[in-house]
Amino acid sequence: MPVAEGSRIDVLDVLRGFALFGVLLANLTWYFSGYGDLGPDEATRLPTAAVDPVVLWLGSFFVDRKFISIFCFLFGVGFALQMRRASGSGTGVRRLYVRRMLWLFVCGVAHALLIWYGDILHLYAVLGLLLIGWVARSDRALVGWGLTFALLIPVAAHSVLWGLPILTEGSVDPAAAFSARWEAASALKVAFVHGSYTEVIRANVADVWAWLSTDDALTTGLASFGKLLLGFWVGRTSILDRASASPAGTEHPSSTVTLMRRGFVWGLALGVVCQGITLADSFVPAAQADSLAARVGEAALWQIGVLALAASYVCGIVLLFRRPACRGFLRMFAPVGRMALTNYIGQSVICIYLFYGCGLGWYGSVGPTAALGVALVVFTAQAIVSARWLRLFRFGPAEWVWRSLTYGHRQPLRLRPAA
Repeated sequence: MPVAEGSRIDVLDVLRGFALFGVLLANLTWYFSGYGDLGPDEATRLPTAAVDPVVLWLGSFFVDRKFISIFCFLFGVGFALQMRRASGSGTGVRRLYVRRMLWLFVCGVAHALLIWYGDILHLYAVLGLLLIGWVARSDRALVGWGLTFALLIPVAAHSVLWGLPILTEGSVDPAAAFSARWEAASALKVAFVHGSYTEVIRANVADVWAWLSTDDALTTGLASFGKLLLGFWVGRTSILDRASASPAGTEHPSSTVTLMRRGFVWGLALGVVCQGITLADSFVPAAQADSLAARVGEAALWQIGVLALAASYVCGIVLLFRRPACRGFLRMFAPVGRMALTNYIGQSVICIYLFYGCGLGWYGSVGPTAALGVALVVFTAQAIVSARWLRLFRFGPAEWVWRSLTYGHRQPLRLRPAA
């Protein structure tokens, strides 16, 4: 059965909502707004051009890939909770879980083709199916392989792809082929400004195919699977719910709270150092910037920095959630997190209406500074609507459809009135 109201782990809903805000901000800054397609001259003509570079740099440092990593990590935590609850009730859950992932894949493909090409759900559905093969693995194996997939294997894949032109004297150059596909797909993005909805779908199809056939899909998939494994380990060991449930201010904090504190401090320190190095233009001399060693080193530092900062954010939210003074504010994120699927797709629908030519047509006229303001308004509206919706209904509308399809019958949606 679906998770009962009293069985939910509040801090996980808060973390999902927190992650969704960062995902919205990153997607809106680069993709929905069209800022990533602007040339230097066009970017300098925006009203916020004077401060946009600073906001963009801060976003690259603290937001890009970090919040989607948390979102991915929580997907693995959710899988662990399903396995744990099924084990506790003595029921089998694998067949149900497979149906759940297949319907999520269908939802993700529909989202990518019909609404926005940057969907991540279809990838999570495929990787989620692979998690089934790791249920019996030990905690040490999950952590070891999780870090390997999240950090080492993506960098190794980049090394091979970047090294092939050197080894083959230019006869094999995957990067050139990838760039050609991206350019062909980008040429169709004019439909986002002036095209019909049919042309938008055609551009979505081209961009999805371009992404799936490039190194970004490969390395993103590998790194995401590692974060799923780490999330599975955390969910199986109940670290987050035990740490968030401990009373704040105790004289002798539990080992899980100590782990959260160390994770926050060391993750923040390591993440800031690694991200600072990769985003510092003067770190590598210009003559060596394009060398294979420099590119591989930068890729390694970037992956480490992303994972470290994402981990520090999770630990920091858990530590704040333990404090009554902060818990009230953080609970604002919980309704959004409970309706994560609805709000993730809803963000795409809202932003398509705001920025594409079939709506208000703001595409290419909003810089990173204004994008931050739009993200705050959209997310605040989602938080208000989600909270009011959940006063009347058990799930968000997308969650209700997904659950009904998964369980094979219509799920009760409206909450029963209090006695």
